[in-house]
Amino acid sequence: MSKKNEGVDIKVVMLGDSGVGKVGINSKYNNTVVDQFAGQERYDSLSSFYCRHTNVALVCYSVIEEGTFQNVSKWVHKLETSAPAEDCFIILVGTKSDLGKSVISERQVEEFTSSHRVVFKHFVTSSKDGVNIDVIFDTIVEEFEKRKAKNSEIKPSNVGLVPISQLQNPSNNTSPTSGKKGCCG
Repeated sequence: MSKKNEGVDIKVVMLGDSGVGKVGINSKYNNTVVDQFAGQERYDSLSSFYCRHTNVALVCYSVIEEGTFQNVSKWVHKLETSAPAEDCFIILVGTKSDLGKSVISERQVEEFTSSHRVVFKHFVTSSKDGVNIDVIFDTIVEEFEKRKAKNSEIKPSNVGLVPISQLQNPSNNTSPTSGKKGCCG
């Protein structure tokens, strides 16, 4: 992350098929802890556990391998069932843009993101060339801070709350309207 974003504590997970480039993205941020999951089925049950209480998920696919994009919906579904949408936002990451022309069209990406409202943004990256890696992590911090500020503006409401002095005392069944004092006096 850039210097302006140091000191922000955000839980980020990276999901995607094996070999899509998750390690390459994370290697650019040696001091950043990002939970990554191999795409093999033997790790599938662990990913649900680590997705809990996640703030951000990077769902990765390789732009040169169609099958990895087709499996993105599986990873997004896992997030939808493991991390509440209000707590976690998803960034779709196309990797390996330096290895050739993308076999995934912009139309395919647009259709996917419009049908999966939980996807916040989409980036195409190259870990080798460093394309969009900083932009992703800067976007994560900015959006996290924005959501955090928005959530702190929400104040608890007094609607439906009853002062304790107006509650009925269950031990002597005295109501506040009878003239006797309730349980708290």
